[in-house]
Amino acid sequence: MANRAKQELIQPIFSPTKRKRRHRIWMNKLMLSILSLIFPILPVWELLKVIANKIFGKLIGKIILPSQNISEKELREADAILDKKINEINDEHSELKLHFDRFYVRTYSGIKMDTIQLSPQDLSDKYIINFPASNSLYERNMDFYIDQVESTGQNVIAFNHRNVNKSIGRKAGKSRSLVNDGIYQVQRLLDMKIPPENITVTGASLGAANADAVALYFHDLKIPIRTFNRNGFSSLTNVVVGWIRAKINPQYKNKPDPRYYGNRETSLGIFLGALAKPFIALFLFLMKWEINATHAYQNIPETHKEYMCVHIPKEIRKKDPEKFIGDSMVTAYASLHKSLEDDRYRKKMEVQQEIKYHNKINKDHLRSPQPPNWPELYAKTNKHRLRKMIPDEIKAKHDGHQLSPLEVENSYGESGRKFFFLFMKNEKQSYQDVAKRLAKKPDHSYAKFKRMTVM
Repeated sequence: MANRAKQELIQPIFSPTKRKRRHRIWMNKLMLSILSLIFPILPVWELLKVIANKIFGKLIGKIILPSQNISEKELREADAILDKKINEINDEHSELKLHFDRFYVRTYSGIKMDTIQLSPQDLSDKYIINFPASNSLYERNMDFYIDQVESTGQNVIAFNHRNVNKSIGRKAGKSRSLVNDGIYQVQRLLDMKIPPENITVTGASLGAANADAVALYFHDLKIPIRTFNRNGFSSLTNVVVGWIRAKINPQYKNKPDPRYYGNRETSLGIFLGALAKPFIALFLFLMKWEINATHAYQNIPETHKEYMCVHIPKEIRKKDPEKFIGDSMVTAYASLHKSLEDDRYRKKMEVQQEIKYHNKINKDHLRSPQPPNWPELYAKTNKHRLRKMIPDEIKAKHDGHQLSPLEVENSYGESGRKFFFLFMKNEKQSYQDVAKRLAKKPDHSYAKFKRMTVM
């Protein structure tokens, strides 16, 4: 009866087509069958995973997706916020010039996701899909979505996962369930003949990881959608290990102070984290709740992805270490930014090799067949500086994980909001554009970079 009452509130219902399973999945199953004949222990291992997931999967899901457990009082408050915003949008005297739609998106297994779409008055064929964070309801973030529409001029979609508030369906028992929810959100737009390059998926924390996984799924199908990651983590294993390593905030008892310092670790925590990591990884793997966000992000083309993270520079932290929290949920150790260090180092080595080649030609008084593209080289090695978002001194006392893109900015004066806007506006941003943005600080211009590297 409760599900029927929910369904009557939200109409219509969209049922995107179910995409054919990728041939790679069938190849994996074939390989698994062959290996099972060679190594008889493999079927036992797979059976163990199934049993562990059946017993503990939904229990772990309650912890990873606590929005499934929000109290009735909080849900009523969230619904009141949504009703207020709908009335404000529908008011003919309102300053908000938007169109509002609410509907269900249904999966082939019968899951119905409560979904909203905010559209600008000037019709647009570009869409932003916001993936919910672990303890998030879209009803609470209406101001953020309205700002997205007004700043980008694009259609903005938000939804709640299965079994959250008005969404209907069984509880999520594995991480793939959340990814499937996002796949159907994208597929609905593809069924509407929206070009893939006009679809951007985005989210924060858990939502960012799921958005990247959905983007990779469609890239594997040669459907190149775009993704923007905010405050993302590298893997769920690293998130838990990051909490073990982090120093506990002594003010935690006086809520709402966050529990951990995002950038501070203890020697004992580092040691215990190293011991616990393989067991945590094995446990999450058996439960089918491990999420490897780094793998998904790295396998998406550079032109179709971007990320930002909360970062408090060392010189600021040294002033008062107890004062500046950082991101207490996704610590520096667990962040996507940290996991991409090897990629940044590889790009730096590539640039150095090209510079050495150029310098050798000049030294031998030979004419270079192709002079180096200095803006490109500079942007390759320094673009990550733009992605580090710094809270102001007041906001830095609070958990950076909870700050909106409006409350942080990088050291070049770009707010998180503007950083996202530039990504949405410049679909094929040139390295020259990136170099110009970096040159806003005199000591970070590519002209100085060129002088320092050419011998």
